[in-house]
Amino acid sequence: MNPASMSSLNVQHQIRRNAEEQAEFLRTMGSWEEDIKKRDKEMRERKEKKEKEMRELRKKKKAAGVGVRTGVRMSGGTVKAKMTVKEATKEDFEISKDATDTIKGR
Repeated sequence: MNPASMSSLNVQHQIRRNAEEQAEFLRTMGSWEEDIKKRDKEMRERKEKKEKEMRELRKKKKAAGVGVRTGVRMSGGTVKAKMTVKEATKEDFEISKDATDTIKGR
């Protein structure tokens, strides 16, 4: 074979190898894209599930009457204590005369 025909055979061979490499790259890229879409979908589903659980938990807490009660210290500051409304009594919401006088500065 003459050098020119060898050169053309080498070029054809290189073209085939390049095409095969490009096809393999595109197959790999396609599977990567599918994998990323699958992971994204799973992450979104987990996030939606957690958000739903949190909404349900908030509804349960609200239905149970969980809240914050504020009282007054003799020194004039306020105190916050978590308490359910069902546990609270009338006395829990009353302020003594001494505390009222302290607040008013008497």
